Amino acid sequence: MFSIVIPTYNERKNIGKLISRINKICKKYRYEIIVVDDGSVDDTYEAAWSAIKSNRRKWPNIRAKVVKLSSTIGKEEAVQFGRNKATGEIVEIVNGDTSKF
Repeated sequence: MFSIVIPTYNERKNIGKLISRINKICKKYRYEIIVVDDGSVDDTYEAAWSAIKSNRRKWPNIRAKVVKLSSTIGKEEAVQFGRNKATGEIVEIVNGDTSKF
């Protein structure tokens, strides 16, 4: 199994597309998605959970965690926070901005 850590900050508009892409690409594998919302002031956290719930209809075995940090700690720290939550043997980091994926 592998883990995909997604550090985000104000990515409400992009996170749903990114989660759908990851599920589509990785559907044949055992994986988990960990979204770390780094103190966003928009609805990134809610949008991430909504996308995960929506994707579970197509891919019912999605393993996912969404964590909302109470304040912004920075990208590197958010990545490390996600790594600490990961259970996979391999951890991949994917930016919350879908244009990078």
